[in-house]
Amino acid sequence: RGFRPEQVCVDPWCVGYFGPEDGPGRRLNKALCYVREEEEDNIYARPLEGLVIVMDIQKKEVIRFEDNRIVPVPGRDKFMNYANLPREREGLKPLHIVQPEGPSFVLDDQNRIQWQGWTFRVGFTSREGAVLHTVTYQDPLSGDEVRPVAQRVSMAEMVVPYGAPNPPHYLKNAFDAGEDGLGRNAHSLQDKGCDCLGEITYLDAVLVGMSDGRGETIKNAICIHEEDSGILWKHMDWRTAHTEVRRGRRLVVSFICTVANYEYGFYYHLGMDGALNVEVKLTGIVSTGSLSPEELESGRSFGTTVAPGLYAPAHQHFFVARIDAAVDGPKNRVVEVEVRQSPRDATENPYGNGFHVSETPLRWEQEAKRDANQAAARHWLVQSVGKKNRMGKPTAYALLPHSSVKPLALPDAAFLKRAGFLQHHLWVTPFAPAERYPGGDYPNQSPGGDGLEKWTQARRSIDAEDIVIWHIFGVTHVPRLEDWPVMPVEKVSFSFIPFCFFDRSPALDVPPAERIPGQQHASGGARGPACKL
Repeated sequence: RGFRPEQVCVDPWCVGYFGPEDGPGRRLNKALCYVREEEEDNIYARPLEGLVIVMDIQKKEVIRFEDNRIVPVPGRDKFMNYANLPREREGLKPLHIVQPEGPSFVLDDQNRIQWQGWTFRVGFTSREGAVLHTVTYQDPLSGDEVRPVAQRVSMAEMVVPYGAPNPPHYLKNAFDAGEDGLGRNAHSLQDKGCDCLGEITYLDAVLVGMSDGRGETIKNAICIHEEDSGILWKHMDWRTAHTEVRRGRRLVVSFICTVANYEYGFYYHLGMDGALNVEVKLTGIVSTGSLSPEELESGRSFGTTVAPGLYAPAHQHFFVARIDAAVDGPKNRVVEVEVRQSPRDATENPYGNGFHVSETPLRWEQEAKRDANQAAARHWLVQSVGKKNRMGKPTAYALLPHSSVKPLALPDAAFLKRAGFLQHHLWVTPFAPAERYPGGDYPNQSPGGDGLEKWTQARRSIDAEDIVIWHIFGVTHVPRLEDWPVMPVEKVSFSFIPFCFFDRSPALDVPPAERIPGQQHASGGARGPACKL
């Protein structure tokens, strides 16, 4: 192809499982190849399409070269690089985020955080990244009772399948947590880069080394900070013009990782209203391939042409959140809630405007394989078994799906044999210490059949049990020109919010901004930035 070896970069991918030759008897990688003629070049702008190097990474041996087809390497696109631009935009004034008296949270030497009623401990694993443990809320309406919400909250898996069926793109079905490790690929966050903005507290992550088993430290792997979240609540009595408004804050626990070409930021947002919102921010560089002259002429439907001779395949990002629930105690149950149209009835619905709330208890694992339904406002209540609110109903937290997608591959696609858990947005299982990951402990080069699909065949009870909620959410990404050469952040999320858990709004006691000592108003000045843009 006319390039020197030193101009070639390799991008190793786990092989997945397409047959017995990919079995777990040896650890294999398939490396895709790219051209980098200059040190600052974006390698994904110039793929060596069709060339794959198969390696045994334990023996450090090349097993074979696969040269599937020769496609012209795209030229040096004028927009391929994203750093050191000749001209930057102007007109931005400094934005200072300051807390002269420090943050409002307290962090002890056991990584336990207390903030605005919330208490939890922060952990970190090489596979999941940041983990929240023993999440509780101190309820002032119940005599400052410490009420449990969840025993453990984590990101248990992440799967990224690509839609282009030709080699080498059909290989791209990454299990970014189970194969690579979200925590192991975490960044060492920097004040200078403003990964986090404001009065920041960082925590290091200590992991077991890959090669020698010794401890490895990722400095500043976890970022903890408060941020303004806009209006928390407001009402103006239009009769008297009396207005009450409160600003919201949220506590953010986050980490960012790079897995090959993509960056993922994972954010746990804890609110003053008792809500836990989980958000993932996607950025980085889209995966790419070269187009043959015939493909350029015909137009390629499996992706978007982002530069001359270069396309980005359409793909999906799936995230699996695991919530070991403990809503007002260790025993919970799940109820599916929908809003349905009421039939016309001379007595019950004479004007035809009626719609009603329908609740369906999920009693067994098999019943709890459920999908989101936006048209019906479907959500799921995790109810306490032993505690009731002042209306006599079980206290609960609600799982609200915001970013629900389903696999677009055929049901018999190879990667779905390992990722059958993607077929539903909700799974509920009784807690079992060994059931930690939705595809099983070892998805890499696995023929499949482990994990949630296997466990739920036991038809165990999930009614009044210690239960685990598994929520699958994500996005289908059709790349656009604006995603090149580095895509702006795209966000996906879900919410776990109190639903008749409190006897009234827990946010009423938040003081107005003018009664918070030292609080600056919109016209106030800054006293020295923790991070300046």
